[in-house]
Amino acid sequence: MATEDRSLTAPHIRQGYEILPISQRDLATRQTSVPLILPNDYQYDPSSVKVVKRPGVIRTHLVVVDEALELLRDVKDPVSVVGICGTAQSGKSYAVSRLAGTHDAFELGNKMYPKSSGIWMGTKVLRNREKGFVTILLDSEGTDAVYPEYADHGGLLVMMVLLTSLLIYNTMKVPTKKDLVELKVLTDVIGKIRVKENEEVTEDMGALRRVFPNFMWLLRDVYLKLVHPDTGEEMTPSDYVKEVVFKKDTQKKEETDQEKIGRAIMTIFERVEAFTLPLPGGSDVVEDIVANANNIELKFNEKMKEFIEYILSDLECNKDMTVNSKITGDQLATMLQHYVQAVNDPDDVPVIKSAWGASVELRHKKILGNMVVKYNTEMEHQTREVLRMSLPRIQVMALDEVQRDPYGQ
Repeated sequence: MATEDRSLTAPHIRQGYEILPISQRDLATRQTSVPLILPNDYQYDPSSVKVVKRPGVIRTHLVVVDEALELLRDVKDPVSVVGICGTAQSGKSYAVSRLAGTHDAFELGNKMYPKSSGIWMGTKVLRNREKGFVTILLDSEGTDAVYPEYADHGGLLVMMVLLTSLLIYNTMKVPTKKDLVELKVLTDVIGKIRVKENEEVTEDMGALRRVFPNFMWLLRDVYLKLVHPDTGEEMTPSDYVKEVVFKKDTQKKEETDQEKIGRAIMTIFERVEAFTLPLPGGSDVVEDIVANANNIELKFNEKMKEFIEYILSDLECNKDMTVNSKITGDQLATMLQHYVQAVNDPDDVPVIKSAWGASVELRHKKILGNMVVKYNTEMEHQTREVLRMSLPRIQVMALDEVQRDPYGQ
């Protein structure tokens, strides 16, 4: 792990965030990140804290890692979950590591073979006491398939949409309409999610927008200014993406497939924004950014800090089915299990209301259990107190009885 660099946490401090362990369990101190969900062809070994490939096993479904789930259950506060997805070898893990206040909270891939399999969770959380929630960070496997065994059925992306309050989509360079094909995998998975059972996605799109995460498109290695192709005026990354990349060409009657994808993104997510980052440095830095952290370009570091502050300043809690209600880490763990079960079933779709109901039911059971324990403890205490206070009177009564009838007749 890289040596501590306090400048990496400066944006967090300015925004009122502390970086704390997610749990007091030993696992949270031994690893900076843990696998939360793995494809079944991988297995987590808690003794060596490593993920190993299972020889001869074909990827068919997703598996929840129990050890990581217990860490999530330990979070009793409301949570805001920030997750990152996108193409492999595009710097996803480094970006989310910087959000965690380090260079390498999540394992980085500097070879052609992808490093991240499944979805990983950071063992540090960002706590903002004023806002009253903690932020959990997630990293995910690349959406493209460099090797055949990495071909994903979309389940991991479905999980990222369902678990996060902010979804960062990380890609390289300034996008064009042609590049929207990469986002098709994201729009396709939305058809696998419902708010209520037996409803079409078009029927509950408004409800989906309320519970879906905000969408941030992070554009990497961008060094050119973004300008409007017609007017030449400089544009913010968010305006450029929404008004140039996503918007329909008014000169054409028919909407292209790419424009349909752009419209779908704008429809699905309540908030759509974009941010650009320049190159971090030369080829030596890109090949191993942790080992060459001291050689990272100043402009990149400044923009990265700006990005982190922008993210932290506007975070929201995960939304649930009721207005102004918040989801705790414990509840999210229960919802996660329901979502994975639905994703693994080809005849099922994840239903947000069902998962939310299960988490509420579990929470009510725990609250009731805690109340019973508290009641029994209080009653035991009061009984002892009554006996203690009554003992002198009992002794006096016994003495009077002895004096009246010393022989017990």
